[in-house]
Amino acid sequence: MANLSIFLLSSDNHVKEQFRDQLSGAGYSIRLFDEINDVIKNITAENPLLVLIDYDTIVSSDRKAVIDLFKIVRINQSMVFNVPQDTDRRLAFYELGATRVFDRSYTFENISSSVQWLLNLLTSIDERQQLYSKGKLDDIPLTSLIDTLGRESRSGVLKIVTANNSGKIYFNEGDITHAEVGFHTGESAVIQMLLWDKGNFSFSSLKKEAPAQNVSTTNVGLQILADRYGKEYQSKLQKLGTTEATARVQNEGDLLATVSDLDHKFVELLKRPHSLGEILENPYYTSFETVVKLLQLKNQNFLVIKEPVRVSSDETKLTRELEQLGSSEETALKLSAKNISTLKQKLEIRKSETGKVVVFTFPESAALNFFGNVVNLSPLVRKEKQYKVGRLAIGDALSLVFIVMTIGPRVMASLQELTARLNAQIFLLDNDKELDTEYLSYIIRQIFALNKVPTTVAIAQTSDSSDVKVLQKKFNLPKAVQIMTFDPSLGEKAMQNILLAMETAFEEPEKTSGKKEVNK
Repeated sequence: MANLSIFLLSSDNHVKEQFRDQLSGAGYSIRLFDEINDVIKNITAENPLLVLIDYDTIVSSDRKAVIDLFKIVRINQSMVFNVPQDTDRRLAFYELGATRVFDRSYTFENISSSVQWLLNLLTSIDERQQLYSKGKLDDIPLTSLIDTLGRESRSGVLKIVTANNSGKIYFNEGDITHAEVGFHTGESAVIQMLLWDKGNFSFSSLKKEAPAQNVSTTNVGLQILADRYGKEYQSKLQKLGTTEATARVQNEGDLLATVSDLDHKFVELLKRPHSLGEILENPYYTSFETVVKLLQLKNQNFLVIKEPVRVSSDETKLTRELEQLGSSEETALKLSAKNISTLKQKLEIRKSETGKVVVFTFPESAALNFFGNVVNLSPLVRKEKQYKVGRLAIGDALSLVFIVMTIGPRVMASLQELTARLNAQIFLLDNDKELDTEYLSYIIRQIFALNKVPTTVAIAQTSDSSDVKVLQKKFNLPKAVQIMTFDPSLGEKAMQNILLAMETAFEEPEKTSGKKEVNK
């Protein structure tokens, strides 16, 4: 039978009393904690069934202690509640590994009901048949699942279902013993699934005898293999195109005469256009094998690949609206001819094109006030959302349109709905003691993953190189994201410095050639 102790971390006595009264009559041992370090000291020894975490308590705790807590809490074991009504904050906790996250719109009754449901699930009398955990690979990667199930010596089957495929991994006391994806079995099936980053998973104890062992490599060995294959897979996939691109064979007669080691059913599949995402999950080859064969066909001119057209009528309309901003509203800024040329090259702005830069900031901030003083901003209503937009002429050879967005719960959705092809993005922030660097790091990472364009984090304060080093340690950002400080009192000079910083942003080798397509 599972351990029936429950840990509750909260500095609010009323909250603790509510949960204790609700749960104590059901046979659970309720352990109450005020400090996060006390939970960390006791959690390994006592192995609680569930850990309930109050947001207001951990937000005032040391950042390292919060991360340490989530590292040792099992994937099915934590619930965070009392979170501000902010979608991105909730996602950040899911990314850390929380099973459920409740914002302040949930009543205590809502939360209590969900707690009881999960407790009943975890303490089912017939533990052999209980569903141990379920969720999405978007929130918990398969590598983390394998680590957790191995560390806890679990026996059962992990089922994974994606949009185009499904697979099973069998565990015996934490070790992977059998795997299958369609006709693929053994180590190749595990590696296939480790390439998946989207899909639903569920783990349950076996109701019948496990299939014969077909995996002899250790869990760690499998993940090392998958990491090696994964890097090569991504490198080859980039040479083919995006997963939304369509592909089909051409010169079929010559193909069959030239390439002898190709499954004829696979060739039949490629006769009609399919997206690369669908082709990669075909039943004849693993994803890695498929990428190798597709690249071979492409190099031999037997494969036609077409990327989808990205410019929608909605984007065209927005572009027209931005271009129609009156020239009287356009402000001017001076940069040297060399800097302008470098900036245009860096932002991939063609000769007669107006560059589009999205600016993320908080409302009523000093950084936004500085920006508004340098660039004349006008309101633009788009899909019932209001943005601020301004134009900036830099010499005679470059013009930039800035679209100012508020950092908040809907920032990701708003950015996707904007559907503008962007050349760069800037985060304008105030440096004060309330700056939530962990939350902002999460938001910036998510937006940078969506838009791989030059990205600068500009923080308003007196410019000092030592300040930048301190800030780099506080933020957890990709190396390609440039962090800089600026002095708002310098006005146009500060704006020049921000633009020049963009010349050195986005130097990662992962950058691909050609025009970037964003906001699909």
